Amino acid sequence: MKTTPKIYAKALADLIEKNGASPELAAGFVRILRKNHQEKLLSRILDLCEKILMERRNEIKIAVISPRELNEKQMKNFEYFVRESTKKNPIIMQKTDKSLRGGVKIITNDYMIDESISGRLMDFARHMVKS
Repeated sequence: MKTTPKIYAKALADLIEKNGASPELAAGFVRILRKNHQEKLLSRILDLCEKILMERRNEIKIAVISPRELNEKQMKNFEYFVRESTKKNPIIMQKTDKSLRGGVKIITNDYMIDESISGRLMDFARHMVKS
């Protein structure tokens, strides 16, 4: 029976929870993948492992993209909003993109909320073309 990425990911998540992440653990895991000729699955396995660990820890990863870095008060307000609306502990990654001009984009999992000025202008242009 061939081991699937999901099985590898669950095993890796169990090991990380039990022993913590370490270079030795990573090297041993890669060695097992090489032995089984499945090293090409590493990227998929790591993505699944991250999702499993975040689910177990009741966490949600969110990217906030804005034209300027948000200040501490804005970040705390955003973190509070996410925690209250999702009932999960947010892990927020902040990125800047000057092309947005204003507003923010919020990305989590495969879902994006685009409240940037650039995004609204694109929506407006699409709507005008349809009319």
